[in-house]
Amino acid sequence: MNASKTPSRPVLGVTCCTRRMGTELGQAVINRYVAAAMQWGDVAALLVPALPELMSAREVAPRLDGVLLTGSPSNVEPGRYGEAEAPDAEGPYDPARDAMSFALIEAMLDLGKP
Repeated sequence: MNASKTPSRPVLGVTCCTRRMGTELGQAVINRYVAAAMQWGDVAALLVPALPELMSAREVAPRLDGVLLTGSPSNVEPGRYGEAEAPDAEGPYDPARDAMSFALIEAMLDLGKP
């Protein structure tokens, strides 16, 4: 697929994770998720950073045609689904990813977008 032949493909937002990269934090997503969506879904992909303190899901959702919620090494914090964190709970957690993903889900549903 040659992207230059299809200038107006739908834009798919892909949620990122917060990852430690050396001494700093970075935004990351596994390449195979993005590549598969672009190749098989024939979409243009934009990474949505897990930085809800700097960007709201409501401001980015209208610019997207759909959203892809990727897999991640982090698990959703138990408090997000009404459970108390157990001492043996499976981490790691990424609260910023959870916040952006849940807000983006709500914003996209409100707009009637996938």
